[in-house]
Amino acid sequence: MQLKQATLLSLALCVGTEASAQNIVELADSTNRFNILLTALETTGLDTVLEGTTEFTVFAPTDFAFQTALGTAGINNLINNPELLEQILLYHVVPGTITAAEVVNEEYLTTVYDQRLDISLTGNTVWVDNSVIQYVDLFASNGVVHVIDAPLLPNTENLLDTAEAVGGFDTLVAAVEAAGLSGALSAPGSEFTVFAPTDAAFGDLPDGTVPRLLLPVNIPTLSQILQYHVVAGRFYADEVVQLDSLTTINGLTLDVTVNASGVFIDGSQIIATDVETANGNIHVIDAVLLP
Repeated sequence: MQLKQATLLSLALCVGTEASAQNIVELADSTNRFNILLTALETTGLDTVLEGTTEFTVFAPTDFAFQTALGTAGINNLINNPELLEQILLYHVVPGTITAAEVVNEEYLTTVYDQRLDISLTGNTVWVDNSVIQYVDLFASNGVVHVIDAPLLPNTENLLDTAEAVGGFDTLVAAVEAAGLSGALSAPGSEFTVFAPTDAAFGDLPDGTVPRLLLPVNIPTLSQILQYHVVAGRFYADEVVQLDSLTTINGLTLDVTVNASGVFIDGSQIIATDVETANGNIHVIDAVLLP
């Protein structure tokens, strides 16, 4: 992404270039504009993290931003759900000190929550996901704060729930459940990349293949096929295309091919990418992978 001339300066956003003696929490508290954010940080215990010496960049929604997006009831619901609240807050925090001039030269930033924030420019407007940066470079002793006009909301659903919500993966979800893999793909703590065949892709298999695989006697075979679609770790599309191969969770190798026609995993084409979930990424493919 090119830094457009005077993008931020023309917005008169810069408030200072020298680090404050205050940490991020103290800086936010001194402005009297981030009371909801501060309450959320205290509720989850993340205020102690942002008071430390480790440097962070925080995209901070104002009280008005929270009220406009969520209303009082929505805010109270979040405060009463500390686990979900923590996930959302971590999505507003990026490791290290990243100035405004550096932000606008990036296409994305990876948050502490491990999902990416998309950075884009529309004229002189700088977007972080669907939120506009209003003020930049509020420097603290342990990082920097950029003020945004709406809370950032990550996908907090796991791989399986996301596939169900997106739609078009009924066969895959049913197969995962039948093979007893739903727990592994839903559990927190581990991340996976799933190359997900659509219902149409399963429909392209020879007649009767799916019903036969779902029979109890064939569950071990079904499990091996499904594991051949799963790679340990979160891989984004721009990372996948840099690789020649990926190792699946059952120890087999998927070949990655990039040509004028697109990106292929073995013989299957990736037709949609980077469906982010709480525990990994989904890339949609047009054919079932068969080990």
